[in-house]
Amino acid sequence: MQKENIKTFYLKYLTILAIPIALFFSINRLDAYTQKQNFTVINEHQSVIIQLPNTEYLELTSRNDIVTNYVDFSDKPFSTPTKIQKLSGLINTLALVDSHTEYVESGPLNKRTLKLKQASETHIEIELSATTVYRYVDGLVYNTQIDYTNKTAFTIDGSTVSFSDKGCSVSIEGEGITYSIFENDQSIILSKPYEPNISFILDMNISCKK
Repeated sequence: MQKENIKTFYLKYLTILAIPIALFFSINRLDAYTQKQNFTVINEHQSVIIQLPNTEYLELTSRNDIVTNYVDFSDKPFSTPTKIQKLSGLINTLALVDSHTEYVESGPLNKRTLKLKQASETHIEIELSATTVYRYVDGLVYNTQIDYTNKTAFTIDGSTVSFSDKGCSVSIEGEGITYSIFENDQSIILSKPYEPNISFILDMNISCKK
């Protein structure tokens, strides 16, 4: 009985000791991770912003999504949102996985969810899913876009679009997506054949000189 009490005492002691040690290393790791970050995600207002250390930023906003056939039909399903919900925070403190979610509704039929997961200090996993209701016509596509605050030269190579500006290099990769560059040289347009339930899955890599 006495041995069991001693064993229980030591288990409790080790548990109490382990908690502050784990917390110490988590805080140190978080601080080091923050110092190495090549970007900061700002999930506020009516867009999601990826702030770069070169003072420029990338913006993803629902109000720029367009469903069009480039001939006689064009509509922005989320130009007047009726509901916006934001959620940000660490989903795994020890692994330092930071997640940001934006949910948008426009009326009872149009719904859009944007998720960004900061997989590392240079890598963001992006998933955009949208539900809309449009009558299908030939050539109908769903366009979303990523805007950059400075004019730059984009390079499109198969499933990847990339650019470099003011010490930062950014690449975006996604399967089944057609890329085009808006005439202002600041926006990447991502297109897919229209579906009522559509998704864009992207890998964004950011590397900036310190």
